[in-house]
This record gives sequence, structure tokens and C-alpha cells, in this order.
Amino acid sequence: MRVALDTNVLIVLLNRGHNSLRNPADNSIVDRVYDRAQRLIDDIDRQKGVILIPSPVLAELFVKYSKPEREVIERVLAEADIFEIVNFDTLAAMECANLVNDKELRELEKLERINPHAIKTKIQVDRQILAICQARNCNHIISHDKGLLSKAREIGMSAKSLADFDPVPEQVKMELLVKDV
Repeated sequence: MRVALDTNVLIVLLNRGHNSLRNPADNSIVDRVYDRAQRLIDDIDRQKGVILIPSPVLAELFVKYSKPEREVIERVLAEADIFEIVNFDTLAAMECANLVNDKELRELEKLERINPHAIKTKIQVDRQILAICQARNCNHIISHDKGLLSKAREIGMSAKSLADFDPVPEQVKMELLVKDV
């Protein structure tokens, strides 16, 4: 099993206190996102799977952190056997070119007149992430980005959010009653 993570999910894994993700299906707040992410990691690990981190995801992630924090993140990802950082290479570039259809090209041309850079760049990054997945035989992506999830499904990938995973069960605290002897 090969599963790719988008930036919003990777942030949850790296920042246990992060809890502001919304379900892309209905915009509701997803509770216990870290526990859900942990369940996902445990399931992938149990199945001897690999988690792919596409290099554009890493770029989006790194701009949110200071240099010392980035160095810690790099070390954590490098030391964990389950993670594999994958680059946008020639094969991914060819896959990326095939992902943009005629309808999207027309929409991009319209959007370019309104906001020439922001939307087009966002779509390009999403397509690079999906192209890397295709080039690396990865059929699963976990994200909270509606556009990315929609395009992933359109090209036949399994696309889910953390809302689709049950959280790791909370530990029930039990008090032991000790009788005085």
C-alpha cells in the first residue's frame, strides 16, 4: 500500500495541537484530527505500507516553519521508515501534462484574467502532487483540499480526508480501588 499525504494532513501529524481541519464533504469541523491521523499511520504501518510525501507538499509545509523547525521536520521524516519523500521528476512531469484537460485549460484562461497567479499556481501544485502519485504507483491520497480530492477521484485514485478514519480510541482511565487491610 502506498498512500500520499497532502500538506494539511502532514501538518496535523507534525503538530499534535493542530485541530482546525474541516471535513471537505460537508465543511463540519473534524474532531480529534491527530488521533485520526495516528489511526491512519498505524493502519498503513500494520499493512507494511509506505507514506509518500510529494516534494511540493514538503515545499508548502516548509514555508510555514523557521529554519530550525524545518531541520527537525527533515530529521523526523528521514528517520521514520514509513515515510518516503518523492520528487517531481521527468516521469511526473509527463503525468502532470496529461492531468489538465481541455475544460480545465479554458477555466484557467478565464481565471488568469481575474487573478493571473494565485489560482493557476494552486492548480499547478495540486496537479504536481497527483502526477507524482501516479508516477510512483500510489493510488491513495489523504487531503482536506476539495479541489485536490475531486481531481484525484476523477483520475481514479482513492481520495479521502481524515474525517474518513476513526480516531485511535481514547484511553479509559481506571482508578484502582485498594482496600485498607
